[in-house]
Amino acid sequence: MKRHSTYGGLWIVALTVYALAGPAQAQSTWTGASNSNWSTDGNWDAPPASGASLIFTSATGTGGLNLNNDLTTAAFNIAGITFDAGAAAFVIGDGTANANVGNTFVLTGNIVNNSTSLQTINNPFSKNR
Repeated sequence: MKRHSTYGGLWIVALTVYALAGPAQAQSTWTGASNSNWSTDGNWDAPPASGASLIFTSATGTGGLNLNNDLTTAAFNIAGITFDAGAAAFVIGDGTANANVGNTFVLTGNIVNNSTSLQTINNPFSKNR
């Protein structure tokens, strides 16, 4: 009697699922522990790199709600921006409430606001999918 192994089939399924899902994407969550500057590593759980997704929660820290995007350049890609359910009303720009200020970035994903607060992005940015 010939025995067949099902393990080979399971490996193929597992590799196929990984290939379709791709590697995990980097995420950086804002803590605002130091100030309002995006370039300060201590303001994030992991400093954002180009291609990361940015998460904003209820944490405002000492940085407050007017955040300074002094980190990005025109070549900086942000995979997505998510505001969690408890997120306060953030204003992302140059650290003030001024419109159309701060560094530009390329948004390659979506902006999702799961909170009831109005979120404002004053940075000029381009959308690229």
